[in-house]
Amino acid sequence: MRRTLLIAQTVHGKPFHTLQVRLGRFLATATGKWCLHVFNVVFTVGLVAYLALQLSRIGWSQVLGSVPTKPWFYLAFGAFYFTVPLYEGLALRLLWQCPLRRSFPALMKKRVYSRQLLDYSGEAYLYWWSKNNIDRPARELVHSLKDNIIISSTMSALVAVAAMLGLLLGGYVVLPAGLQYRATYLIAVATGLVVLLALTVKFRRRIFWLPRRTMAMLAGIHAARLVSLLVLQLLMWTTVDASVPLSSWLSLLSVELIIARIPFLPNRDLVLLGTGMQMAVAIQVELQVLAGMLLAASVLEKGLNLLFFGLFTAVSWPVSRAGRVERHGTELLAAD
Repeated sequence: MRRTLLIAQTVHGKPFHTLQVRLGRFLATATGKWCLHVFNVVFTVGLVAYLALQLSRIGWSQVLGSVPTKPWFYLAFGAFYFTVPLYEGLALRLLWQCPLRRSFPALMKKRVYSRQLLDYSGEAYLYWWSKNNIDRPARELVHSLKDNIIISSTMSALVAVAAMLGLLLGGYVVLPAGLQYRATYLIAVATGLVVLLALTVKFRRRIFWLPRRTMAMLAGIHAARLVSLLVLQLLMWTTVDASVPLSSWLSLLSVELIIARIPFLPNRDLVLLGTGMQMAVAIQVELQVLAGMLLAASVLEKGLNLLFFGLFTAVSWPVSRAGRVERHGTELLAAD
């Protein structure tokens, strides 16, 4: 969270910076952490209750009977699930020459923190992990992670807006009336991003710490990650029902792009499930088919998150403890 505020301080004006600093100070207190935890719990419980009610109205037997049975769906989901940690592993290898086999457990746990708890909580965990496992100066770790966050966020916004504008202007999707205004909003955001990107390039020496070549390679890694996620998600959906036109899945993808841009939103998979059920008629997909598909994906993700988080926590604790003991012994020998 603190690194996010530093980014905001660099990019935005003084009023926004003041608001961010005050918010950050509040969230750093015990009361702020408690309020954030309560919000997360209340939001998740309310969302789960709402979805349970909606699924009950459809009929649990119909929803469970519409769960995807084709193996291609689960193969595509598996590739989709591991895409983010694999690409982020390439980024860490570029930044710190850290091999993927070493960073992969931490990146899987980072994924769980970011997806299930709160945006950037995974970044905070990754910084803590790097301090204890990467033999680099603290200043280098902070600046390289800060630059990586900025580049990742910028590429995420650019790819999302480019995909959204391409779908809208190409006439491939038709959004429900309640979401039409968001299209205009995205066009305005795209214009703002172009201006922001131009300013970033102009003042890059004041904002970024990494060399230009490294930043360009990071931008390529993150762009490839985002495009791969869009392609795999679309492939996963299209395997469910061959009779559904591609424009229907593209419409759902456009809504998912909007949901993914909402900051500090926990459990986005459940939000997509609720939103998809509301727009099933508009995109011409049978409600039980859409609910079964999104429910299966959500259950699979949460089950894998629980599995890998527990596994890597159990495995990494003795290793981390041994590493701390080894470093402590080295410091004692150096002192002697």
